[in-house]
Amino acid sequence: MVKSLSNIFIVLFLFSCSPEKRLARMIKKYPQLITKDTLYYKDTIYIKGSQVDSVFLFNGDTVVIRDSAMIIKYYYNTLTRENYIKGEVIADTIYREKKIPYEKVILKQSDIPRWIKIVLAIIAAMLLLISVKLFFKSKQ
Repeated sequence: MVKSLSNIFIVLFLFSCSPEKRLARMIKKYPQLITKDTLYYKDTIYIKGSQVDSVFLFNGDTVVIRDSAMIIKYYYNTLTRENYIKGEVIADTIYREKKIPYEKVILKQSDIPRWIKIVLAIIAAMLLLISVKLFFKSKQ
């Protein structure tokens, strides 16, 4: 009987809750363990500039080039009757910063050394086994 009871205790000890479930329970019980923090993601986008030149004979046509980041230079030479058009896109840099909020678990180290905790756990397990053994001996 004692052997089967000790086997049950061993099985329960080995197959207890996973660390994720324990952490979820601890956070639910002690919400101060979590702090909200923000991660900043900075991104830079470079837009290259470009240039276009064109020359054509004057024939009465109108040339229209429209763009928000474009500089257009127009020149008409009256001697050769040629229009000179030069379009240039200005290089630009776009900076983007994205804030990503997340929750962070605070880990606090205990003041008691780990080896003392292990020794105390072994002593508690031995006392439990001795008390179970004595309890079943007194029933017989």
